[in-house]
Amino acid sequence: MEMINSTFPNSTYDVDTAPTWVIVSVFTVSTATILLNIPAMLVVMATKIKNSNFRNMHLLSLSITDTAVAICMFPILWTYMFPDGHMSFWMCNSCFMCFGISYLNSMSQVTTICVHRLLLLLRPSMRCTVNYGRRMFGIILLTLFITSAITITPFVVFATPEERIICELDNLFSVNLGYFCLYVGILCWSLQIMIIGCCLSMVAILQMRRLYRGRYDPGTTMTSVSTINTVPSSTRNVKEDQQLTLEMRGIITISIIVSLYTICVTPLHLGFLLQGLSLLGKIGRTPRHVFIILGCLNSAINPIIYCFRVNEMKNWIKESSQKVVSLLQSRRCKTCLSL
Repeated sequence: MEMINSTFPNSTYDVDTAPTWVIVSVFTVSTATILLNIPAMLVVMATKIKNSNFRNMHLLSLSITDTAVAICMFPILWTYMFPDGHMSFWMCNSCFMCFGISYLNSMSQVTTICVHRLLLLLRPSMRCTVNYGRRMFGIILLTLFITSAITITPFVVFATPEERIICELDNLFSVNLGYFCLYVGILCWSLQIMIIGCCLSMVAILQMRRLYRGRYDPGTTMTSVSTINTVPSSTRNVKEDQQLTLEMRGIITISIIVSLYTICVTPLHLGFLLQGLSLLGKIGRTPRHVFIILGCLNSAINPIIYCFRVNEMKNWIKESSQKVVSLLQSRRCKTCLSL
């Protein structure tokens, strides 16, 4: 693996400049992520206020971390737009560290959602406990703390302090770039494998339950869930059927999130892992920024998915939209009458 600063000093190192399309892409994805996630936060909070039984507050944490990912992209883009400008080591380190913390925390929130949903499938009684909300809040805080500590570690251990550097990963980790890439690659792939594994396990469990309930039809897809009660005379069976349908809808939502997540983040994670294993040479700043843009694009897609897949949130959006339309129509009628 090529270690950049061990051979070339910062003063003579030829760095990439930012193509216009990369700058436009970063600004577009970052702005879209912020503009989509902030309303999603408000929708989650409004849904919780209206419906006290709403138990998807982890979506609020996911919106916050996704917004942080978009905000932290701007300082990195700034260093890319002006590659010849030297900055202090700690300023450069802080730019990449903040982005890493927000990015991995976003990943950890998706992991927490998948693991928690899997545990609820295995032990449904966990949902009915009185301390459900406090437990979920504690899990989110613990996840944020652990992920932040794990993310900060490589920036402290592997970074090579210098007085002033051209800010990019190859200069920030000039001696230990391979170790840094291997650390990040293993960490990201561990979370990604855990997310995919939980999702596949949930789908398998629900398919087994549908088979047990006599509802499984090999000709149907995973997204189509029969609503016909096989034992209509039993109230308990009706409730079980309804719960199974709700669980299946939730798993479908998670499956969509995980599928798009896998498509978006795999190039970035694979690049780090291959570079860390010395199977890939130096990655230019432009390809790396393209991978980062793809990874952050997932943060812009997430709120669109869960706002229109979670029934409580979808109903609140629909009711609010109807109220706004009615208000505008009434004002328009008053204006017409006054004329």
